[in-house]
Amino acid sequence: MENRELTVLQLIVILVSTNIGVGMLAFPRFVALKAETASISATVFGSMIALIGIMSIAYLGEVYDNKTFVGYSREILGEKLGAFFVIIIILFFIIITGLELRQFGEVIIGSLLAKTPIYVPMMMIAFICMLASLHSVNVFAYIHLFYIAFTVAPIIFILLVATTEIDWIYIQPLLGNETTWDGFMTGGFVVTKVLLNFFVISMVIPFMRQPNKAVLASFVGWIIVTILYTLAMFFTLAVFGSTELENLMWPILVLGRLVRIPAEVFQRLDALLLVAWMFAVFTTLYSTFYFSVRASTELFLGFRQRIVAALLFGIILAISLLPKDVYEMYEVIKVVSSIGLFLIIGYPLFLLFIRKVKGSDPINESS
Repeated sequence: MENRELTVLQLIVILVSTNIGVGMLAFPRFVALKAETASISATVFGSMIALIGIMSIAYLGEVYDNKTFVGYSREILGEKLGAFFVIIIILFFIIITGLELRQFGEVIIGSLLAKTPIYVPMMMIAFICMLASLHSVNVFAYIHLFYIAFTVAPIIFILLVATTEIDWIYIQPLLGNETTWDGFMTGGFVVTKVLLNFFVISMVIPFMRQPNKAVLASFVGWIIVTILYTLAMFFTLAVFGSTELENLMWPILVLGRLVRIPAEVFQRLDALLLVAWMFAVFTTLYSTFYFSVRASTELFLGFRQRIVAALLFGIILAISLLPKDVYEMYEVIKVVSSIGLFLIIGYPLFLLFIRKVKGSDPINESS
């Protein structure tokens, strides 16, 4: 176990920067397809479902304060069954990292580098993630802390500039006009699926100076993420309306192209948004890549971190190239993230249930 050097602030930042990434450009469209004018309420609802998983994994981190999810999975479920579920979760994050990498490639090719082969930007950022994943948890935390200002601040700035383009009719009524409960919940689950990367914190809580504050830090991080996603949903819906929003592949990017500031200080705000988004993509991909490497290394003790990182680089890049086009990519993401919804939210609850049945001591068992 490495030294406990992570602070409460660093855990908050890791949770925020891990979830402000690849899916943020596209999620308003998929929420609006189902929830229409109730999309803002559905976003909050979906984030609250994610909170169940976040609080569960943070509580487990507090209780087993010297173990990652690999360690306490084996302790609660037994060596073989625990290892089985750990492998399933690792496989999920390997696949989702590959698909998120493909999303990055599609956006870059579609908006900036139209004549560049799609595998070039994907290979570059995957290689950077691989190199970064060779370092310790402390370096992982500092990288997130360094990039957080470059991701969150420009996004908030562009959203607030869009205030002048708002049409309040587009967001009424807040609970939808003819939106069914099925549509509302399905739209909410879209947001939950985008936030599934929160599970990454299960690998870093044991390295906190004060692991007993993991639940508090995770809750604060969740509040920040919820505010950012709600703002993104609010402004895209209020500017475009649910009907137009359904026809935009990446609404946040289009919003950046639409808005203007006085005196034309910035001619193209979408360029600023893309730069911020690329930083956000890096921190997201880095988190899921790092999670997969660290979890695999801990599970298979005979493998060195460098070897695992190199193997996953090739596997993730191969997965990213499997979908034929952007539409097939989103269909695959829909299926994989639906499985992940039950896996990532349900697994911590399952662990808590088994632990309760076994009658384990509720406070810091590992200390």
